[in-house]
Amino acid sequence: MKGTWQSTDSGGGLAVALAVGAAVLAAAVAGPVLAAVAELARLVVIAVIAVIVLGAIGGAALAAVRLRQRRANGTTTVSFP
Repeated sequence: MKGTWQSTDSGGGLAVALAVGAAVLAAAVAGPVLAAVAELARLVVIAVIAVIVLGAIGGAALAAVRLRQRRANGTTTVSFP
């Protein structure tokens, strides 16, 4: 037999409060996290573009050096029959 001091509540209120608190915390953190991810993606795109541009400049410089060396040696790649 249960006395009046015993409760039939199983403590579900604490679980609900924790779930609501976690949802509020996740909502509060979601905005700054999404902003940080967007900035990181922007940074990666800029870095990739910079690498591509530097690679193109390096390739053009290499082609110019090779062309200059061929002309200095007296050899040309263009020949007519």
